Amino acid sequence: MYTAQKKFLTLLIVAMFSLVLIGKAAEENLFRNKKPEFKVWVSVSCDDKNTKAFIESHLKRELRSLQDVEMIGILEMYAERERGVYELIVVAVEPIHTTTGQKTGSIGLSWTFLKEFDNKPLISKYTFAVDRVQIQEMTQWLYHYPKNGIMISGTKDLDALCKDVVVKFDTLMLEPARKSR
Repeated sequence: MYTAQKKFLTLLIVAMFSLVLIGKAAEENLFRNKKPEFKVWVSVSCDDKNTKAFIESHLKRELRSLQDVEMIGILEMYAERERGVYELIVVAVEPIHTTTGQKTGSIGLSWTFLKEFDNKPLISKYTFAVDRVQIQEMTQWLYHYPKNGIMISGTKDLDALCKDVVVKFDTLMLEPARKSR
């Protein structure tokens, strides 16, 4: 009798463990197949190509870690305009000494965050196609209140600056949208 109870408990533990693993796999699969909520276009400008590539790579890595963001290219941005694309624009400047012409070892990042104006509610109020087209044309290049700022630090802190930019983007732009859904 004792061995029957032991076998039953072992079988019960194995069954429970299997259910947990199956549930975890299903949950991960659901999350993996979930369509990203936010489409973001990233633009980086910098005179130094290596610095530009570094900044762009780090910004995109940090955005991907948010898991509900999909990066899109410029062509997709124009194709997706009516769906409310977000734009993260960074301009990096590395100051140089006026006397020697050498870099100072510091860097400034100017950032601008944009969200396209959602004109669908406005367009839906008009019944005539001509009016809808006119409203579409008049509002297609409008944006919600842009957010801008600047950060200055040493070039050795560039990775931390990129993380800070994405944290600000998430906090100022994406988090309010998540809460309103």
